[in-house]
Amino acid sequence: MSNSQAPFVALLLEDIKEAQKFNRTFRKLGILPQYFSNLGEFWKATLEEKPVLAIVDIKVMSDRNFFLGDHPHVKSESLPLVFYYKEQTKALLSSTTDIFHFGFICKEEGRAQLHSNYDGQVKSVLKRVNKYVDLGNDNTRLVDDLKRERNKTRLLISSGQRQRQKREIEKLQIKIIDRVEAAPSALSFFDRINYAMSSWKELDRFAYFELSDSGNKLISPKVQSSKYTMIPSLWLGEKGKNGIEYFAQNMAYQVASDLLGEEVKVIRIYGKNDLPDALLFLNIEESVKSLFDWRVFETFLSSAFRKEYISDEYEKGHLEKSSSWNFLTVLDEEFNENFKGKSQLIDIGFGQLHNLINKNQGVAFFWKSFCDDFVTGLRKGIKKPLTLSFFGVDHLAVLLEGETDHGEFEFIKKYAMDFSYWRYFEDEDTIFSEIIEADVKMVPVSARAYLSYIQKPKDAQQSRRRTFQTNDSKKIAWGSAVDVNSFGDTMNEV
Repeated sequence: MSNSQAPFVALLLEDIKEAQKFNRTFRKLGILPQYFSNLGEFWKATLEEKPVLAIVDIKVMSDRNFFLGDHPHVKSESLPLVFYYKEQTKALLSSTTDIFHFGFICKEEGRAQLHSNYDGQVKSVLKRVNKYVDLGNDNTRLVDDLKRERNKTRLLISSGQRQRQKREIEKLQIKIIDRVEAAPSALSFFDRINYAMSSWKELDRFAYFELSDSGNKLISPKVQSSKYTMIPSLWLGEKGKNGIEYFAQNMAYQVASDLLGEEVKVIRIYGKNDLPDALLFLNIEESVKSLFDWRVFETFLSSAFRKEYISDEYEKGHLEKSSSWNFLTVLDEEFNENFKGKSQLIDIGFGQLHNLINKNQGVAFFWKSFCDDFVTGLRKGIKKPLTLSFFGVDHLAVLLEGETDHGEFEFIKKYAMDFSYWRYFEDEDTIFSEIIEADVKMVPVSARAYLSYIQKPKDAQQSRRRTFQTNDSKKIAWGSAVDVNSFGDTMNEV
């Protein structure tokens, strides 16, 4: 092998005496060439280490196993090659026409041969080789420079594209936040999220968990939505006193990732506790997930959650609730003093809910939470002044002040129909398939008429309602101008 500190020059010559002459020439240059007598040895050595120059006797360009033109470095034209010939082998020069090389060195003949050397011919060859090497180095530098410039350009383009993409994601984030805030105020926190998620095209599916009122399980809202995945409740085995504990968060994540995918993104929503009060799971496009500012989004949702909690607590503390006795007095005052019918009386009947509670004796029902949440949501959705009063657990009377507005009545009907009654059963999965519908009707603004309505048997109520709805001339059932004579029978019965 060649000296690792000196250039590797390979000599493949048949005549060893001529090789010695080349050896003397290269020694003057501080180079000790390596001599090979056959093509096989030369082939193996030059594959292990590529020489800076190879002088090959044209007579030994091939043997039974190898042909110089098939050498990998020769085929790739990366081996600086010079051919040596004598007058007798000059005819073989034609075999080099298809091989990239730097010329020929000819053996000197005659009397001068004894004192001849190859200094001049080698010097001429080395000039050509050095020029080639310099050009190759220049080319390599140019290529490296070009690569660096291309890399810079790619980085600039990539950075520009990433910045544009980031700006688009920022616009998307603002849009999603605006949509949550634009949701109707009467909607619950989850319903507002569902409202925003339904139009998020980069979102495939999402899931949601919150701590139940009992604190011993995680519940997922029982609603139907195009992108929402409902998850069965998770019993925790112990009560979460300070929000969703870490072990419960891990349980929820495992279930959500099984249903939505392993790369699910989890948003922890904080409210009144130190630990999260709710968990939002998103299966979303990777391009959005990597650039979306999740910290800002989580902070916004937590703020919205706390705002709703504080608002609800305030409403619960300041909502005007009237005892049934006071409420009936108000109705009589309205009947006597506001004969033109500028108020509306609406009854919300919870008969089906009450029957379901009685039917499932072993399942606890959170009475106070249901009452507070139902009334609070109702109050937030109605802008008119109103007075509320419960008549037992089956009826909630709602007295709306001001001009008759059928839109308010329709809102109450929809609110009562969409309300999540299942949430207030401790084991909501057992009653989820049950149909719970509140019976929402307009009733004349009169204490006697209202008592008659809620005390009548069900079949009598239905018959009475049909009378109210078909008596267009008097419009009694809808709270317009009331004909006192039409209530003669009712007053006598009461």
